[in-house]
Amino acid sequence: MAENLRIEPPCVDRILCSTASRARETLAIIRPALPSDLAVDFSDDLYALGLQAYHAAARRHRACAGVLLVGHNPTIEEFVAAFCASGSPQAFETIRQGVGTAHWLTIELPGGDTPSLRLHGILRGVRTP
Repeated sequence: MAENLRIEPPCVDRILCSTASRARETLAIIRPALPSDLAVDFSDDLYALGLQAYHAAARRHRACAGVLLVGHNPTIEEFVAAFCASGSPQAFETIRQGVGTAHWLTIELPGGDTPSLRLHGILRGVRTP
């Protein structure tokens, strides 16, 4: 995956990573392929609070150009199901088959100040290792 990211770099300006060992290990593998000046925030909530924490992270960071969220499954799949009402049919098919370790999902967030309590994203793509 790191080599894939070097060839086709993502538009990311912040990293949000679970404090769980496996998430940190995943981030360590791909980190060399990302710009060295990216801010990294570690969050216990991504593991402890599940879907609620993913929604809060999306809302909190929606002004960023791109956020890399290194988290857990099945919460990632639940987040896509609850958050993304539209997007790439091919990406949704990949999600239906299961999100595996080191899958990279691209979700477009609405810009600006959204008064609604619920944000809705667009699933743009899934990169697989």
